[in-house]
Amino acid sequence: MKFSPALMAIVLLGLVLLGGACGEKGQVKTTATVTMEARATNTPTPTSTPTLTATPTATPLPEESPQAEAFYRQFMADRQRAQGGRRWDVDLTGDGRAETIFDTIGEDCGSCHGHMIFVFTGTDLLLEQEGDDVGAIRFHPEVHSFDVTQPVRLPGEPMCCPSQYETRTYSWDGLRFVSDGPGPRCLQADLGPDGACPLP
Repeated sequence: MKFSPALMAIVLLGLVLLGGACGEKGQVKTTATVTMEARATNTPTPTSTPTLTATPTATPLPEESPQAEAFYRQFMADRQRAQGGRRWDVDLTGDGRAETIFDTIGEDCGSCHGHMIFVFTGTDLLLEQEGDDVGAIRFHPEVHSFDVTQPVRLPGEPMCCPSQYETRTYSWDGLRFVSDGPGPRCLQADLGPDGACPLP
Protein backbone atom coordinates (compact mmCIF):
# COMPACT_ATOMS: atom_id res chain seq x y z
CA MET A 1 0.00 0.00 0.00
CA LYS A 2 1.53 3.34 -1.05
CA PHE A 3 1.05 6.72 0.59
CA SER A 4 1.38 9.99 -1.17
CA PRO A 5 4.07 12.40 0.07
CA ALA A 6 1.42 14.94 1.08
CA LEU A 7 -0.35 12.39 3.29
CA MET A 8 2.94 11.37 4.91
CA ALA A 9 3.73 15.00 5.68
CA ILE A 10 0.36 15.50 7.41
CA VAL A 11 0.82 12.34 9.54
CA LEU A 12 4.34 13.37 10.61
CA LEU A 13 3.14 16.89 11.52
CA GLY A 14 0.36 15.42 13.66
CA LEU A 15 2.83 13.16 15.52
CA VAL A 16 5.13 16.09 16.24
CA LEU A 17 2.31 18.19 17.63
CA LEU A 18 1.01 15.28 19.71
CA GLY A 19 4.44 14.62 21.18
CA GLY A 20 4.87 18.26 22.20
CA ALA A 21 1.67 18.21 24.17
CA CYS A 22 2.55 15.02 26.08
CA GLY A 23 3.82 15.18 29.66
CA GLU A 24 6.69 13.30 31.18
CA LYS A 25 4.47 10.28 31.74
CA GLY A 26 2.92 10.43 28.33
CA GLN A 27 -0.28 12.11 29.49
CA VAL A 28 -1.75 14.83 27.36
CA LYS A 29 -1.85 18.20 29.13
CA THR A 30 -4.80 20.27 28.13
CA THR A 31 -4.71 24.05 28.12
CA ALA A 32 -6.79 24.08 31.31
CA THR A 33 -4.34 21.75 33.06
CA VAL A 34 -1.36 23.93 32.16
CA THR A 35 -3.19 27.06 33.30
CA MET A 36 -4.15 25.51 36.67
CA GLU A 37 -0.59 24.36 37.31
CA ALA A 38 0.73 27.83 36.58
CA ARG A 39 -1.72 29.36 39.02
CA ALA A 40 -0.83 26.82 41.71
CA THR A 41 2.86 27.58 41.28
CA ASN A 42 2.42 31.36 41.54
CA THR A 43 -0.22 31.46 44.30
CA PRO A 44 1.24 32.35 47.73
CA THR A 45 0.35 30.18 50.73
CA PRO A 46 -2.52 31.86 52.61
CA THR A 47 -1.83 32.90 56.19
CA SER A 48 -4.05 31.59 58.97
CA THR A 49 -6.69 33.91 60.46
CA PRO A 50 -6.23 34.50 64.23
CA THR A 51 -9.11 33.27 66.36
CA LEU A 52 -10.58 34.99 69.44
CA THR A 53 -9.64 33.29 72.66
CA ALA A 54 -12.08 35.24 74.84
CA THR A 55 -15.43 36.92 74.40
CA PRO A 56 -15.05 40.72 74.46
CA THR A 57 -16.80 42.35 77.42
CA ALA A 58 -19.20 45.22 76.98
CA THR A 59 -17.77 48.69 77.48
CA PRO A 60 -19.32 50.39 80.52
CA LEU A 61 -21.56 53.30 79.68
CA PRO A 62 -19.67 56.51 80.50
CA GLU A 63 -21.45 58.63 83.08
CA GLU A 64 -21.35 61.68 80.76
CA SER A 65 -22.30 59.89 77.55
CA PRO A 66 -25.28 61.16 75.55
CA GLN A 67 -27.10 57.89 76.31
CA ALA A 68 -26.66 58.36 80.06
CA GLU A 69 -27.72 62.01 79.95
CA ALA A 70 -30.87 61.10 78.02
CA PHE A 71 -31.57 58.35 80.55
CA TYR A 72 -31.26 60.78 83.49
CA ARG A 73 -33.63 63.28 81.88
CA GLN A 74 -36.23 60.59 81.25
CA PHE A 75 -35.77 59.14 84.75
CA MET A 76 -36.38 62.56 86.38
CA ALA A 77 -39.39 63.19 84.17
CA ASP A 78 -40.89 59.83 85.09
CA ARG A 79 -40.35 60.54 88.79
CA GLN A 80 -41.50 64.16 88.43
CA ARG A 81 -38.28 65.36 89.97
CA ALA A 82 -36.31 68.53 89.27
CA GLN A 83 -32.56 68.43 89.70
CA GLY A 84 -32.46 71.88 91.28
CA GLY A 85 -28.93 72.49 90.06
CA ARG A 86 -27.43 69.88 92.42
CA ARG A 87 -25.40 67.26 90.67
CA TRP A 88 -21.99 65.74 91.30
CA ASP A 89 -19.80 63.18 89.54
CA VAL A 90 -17.54 61.44 92.06
CA ASP A 91 -16.02 57.96 92.23
CA LEU A 92 -17.57 56.64 95.45
CA THR A 93 -17.19 52.90 94.82
CA GLY A 94 -13.47 52.85 94.09
CA ASP A 95 -13.78 51.29 90.63
CA GLY A 96 -12.17 54.22 88.85
CA ARG A 97 -15.44 55.38 87.35
CA ALA A 98 -17.40 58.35 88.69
CA GLU A 99 -20.85 57.83 90.13
CA THR A 100 -23.46 60.50 89.36
CA ILE A 101 -25.30 61.93 92.36
CA PHE A 102 -28.45 64.06 92.15
CA ASP A 103 -30.17 66.02 94.92
CA THR A 104 -33.68 66.63 93.58
CA ILE A 105 -36.91 68.33 94.54
CA GLY A 106 -40.45 67.92 93.22
CA GLU A 107 -41.20 69.58 89.89
CA ASP A 108 -44.11 71.68 91.21
CA CYS A 109 -43.29 71.82 94.90
CA GLY A 110 -44.15 74.87 96.99
CA SER A 111 -41.77 75.17 99.93
CA CYS A 112 -39.82 72.19 98.54
CA HIS A 113 -38.83 70.66 101.88
CA GLY A 114 -38.91 67.14 100.50
CA HIS A 115 -35.81 66.00 98.64
CA MET A 116 -34.79 62.79 96.92
CA ILE A 117 -31.17 61.77 96.51
CA PHE A 118 -30.25 59.42 93.65
CA VAL A 119 -26.87 57.79 93.11
CA PHE A 120 -26.17 56.19 89.72
CA THR A 121 -23.26 54.35 88.20
CA GLY A 122 -23.86 54.78 84.50
CA THR A 123 -27.58 54.04 84.24
CA ASP A 124 -27.71 51.67 87.23
CA LEU A 125 -29.45 53.13 90.28
CA LEU A 126 -27.39 52.41 93.42
CA LEU A 127 -29.29 54.49 95.96
CA GLU A 128 -32.63 56.28 96.26
CA GLN A 129 -32.91 58.14 99.55
CA GLU A 130 -35.53 60.57 100.85
CA GLY A 131 -34.30 63.77 102.43
CA ASP A 132 -35.74 66.78 104.23
CA ASP A 133 -34.41 70.24 103.36
CA VAL A 134 -31.10 68.66 102.47
CA GLY A 135 -28.26 71.07 103.06
CA ALA A 136 -24.66 70.05 102.63
CA ILE A 137 -23.62 66.84 100.88
CA ARG A 138 -19.95 66.01 101.41
CA PHE A 139 -18.06 63.31 99.57
CA HIS A 140 -15.27 61.12 100.92
CA PRO A 141 -14.03 59.03 97.95
CA GLU A 142 -10.98 57.83 99.88
CA VAL A 143 -13.29 55.82 102.15
CA HIS A 144 -16.12 55.30 99.58
CA SER A 145 -18.76 57.30 101.41
CA PHE A 146 -20.68 60.56 101.50
CA ASP A 147 -22.68 62.34 104.17
CA VAL A 148 -25.86 64.40 104.12
CA THR A 149 -26.84 67.17 106.51
CA GLN A 150 -30.49 67.97 107.09
CA PRO A 151 -32.72 69.40 109.84
CA VAL A 152 -33.86 67.51 112.91
CA ARG A 153 -37.58 68.05 113.24
CA LEU A 154 -38.37 68.77 116.87
CA PRO A 155 -41.91 69.09 118.25
CA GLY A 156 -43.25 72.63 118.16
CA GLU A 157 -40.63 73.99 115.80
CA PRO A 158 -41.78 75.55 112.52
CA MET A 159 -40.58 73.98 109.29
CA CYS A 160 -38.78 77.13 108.33
CA CYS A 161 -36.62 77.43 111.39
CA PRO A 162 -35.05 74.22 112.74
CA SER A 163 -32.70 74.63 115.67
CA GLN A 164 -30.75 71.40 115.17
CA TYR A 165 -29.21 69.55 112.27
CA GLU A 166 -27.97 66.02 111.77
CA THR A 167 -25.29 64.62 109.47
CA ARG A 168 -25.78 61.04 108.28
CA THR A 169 -23.17 59.00 106.42
CA TYR A 170 -23.79 56.53 103.58
CA SER A 171 -20.98 54.04 102.89
CA TRP A 172 -20.36 51.65 99.98
CA ASP A 173 -20.11 48.04 101.20
CA GLY A 174 -19.22 46.53 97.84
CA LEU A 175 -22.84 45.97 96.79
CA ARG A 176 -24.84 49.00 97.94
CA PHE A 177 -24.74 52.22 99.92
CA VAL A 178 -25.80 51.70 103.53
CA SER A 179 -26.43 54.24 106.28
CA ASP A 180 -24.63 53.97 109.59
CA GLY A 181 -27.67 55.45 111.35
CA PRO A 182 -28.17 58.90 112.84
CA GLY A 183 -24.93 60.85 112.86
CA PRO A 184 -23.66 63.79 114.87
CA ARG A 185 -26.06 66.59 115.68
CA CYS A 186 -25.28 70.24 115.98
CA LEU A 187 -27.05 73.54 116.51
CA GLN A 188 -27.69 75.78 113.57
CA ALA A 189 -25.10 78.18 114.90
CA ASP A 190 -22.49 75.42 114.85
CA LEU A 191 -22.90 74.49 111.19
CA GLY A 192 -19.60 74.68 109.36
CA PRO A 193 -18.89 76.89 106.35
CA ASP A 194 -19.97 74.00 104.12
CA GLY A 195 -23.36 73.83 105.89
CA ALA A 196 -22.62 70.52 107.61
CA CYS A 197 -22.27 69.52 111.22
CA PRO A 198 -18.62 69.26 112.26
CA LEU A 199 -17.32 65.72 112.09
CA PRO A 200 -16.44 64.20 115.49
